[in-house]
Amino acid sequence: MQTTTVDASKAGFRELALQVRAAGLLYRRPGYYILKICLTVLAFAAGWAALVTVGNSWATLGLAALLGAIFTQLGFIGHDAGHQQVFRSSRANRLLGLTVGNALTGLGFGWWVPKHNAHHAHPNEVGRDPDVGDGLFAFAPTGAPGRWNFAWLLARWQAPLFFPLMVLRLGPT
Repeated sequence: MQTTTVDASKAGFRELALQVRAAGLLYRRPGYYILKICLTVLAFAAGWAALVTVGNSWATLGLAALLGAIFTQLGFIGHDAGHQQVFRSSRANRLLGLTVGNALTGLGFGWWVPKHNAHHAHPNEVGRDPDVGDGLFAFAPTGAPGRWNFAWLLARWQAPLFFPLMVLRLGPT
């Protein structure tokens, strides 16, 4: 007699996925996205217009924070387009992603989507998730435990250091 074993983590995920689908949480919401896209693009244009208007002054610091929040919202729109959640047509999602990513925020949509899909296929698996590995972020401490070297400290404290270190990041990996 042959018995089959089921990976508990996969069974738990399957059950959760069925609950999420049954609750209707994966349905497209076109009205929401039309409103969000219009308001975000309008805020984006207004933010840049305000930046040009105030010129070289201290007010630009406040506008920089506002534009940072708007860029984040544009990133969320691009993320959802990359997951094919905005429109029924993959072509329309790709066009939205290219517009938001490449034209408005400067993030290469064609580079990001395969990388992000690989991340979702193998989240947090060293060697399989492109966001985890040898790099500045999301790596395991190397060397003997308790060994106080710079790489070990970065690995140990990477969560609280994430935002200060992002200032030093030069570009995509």
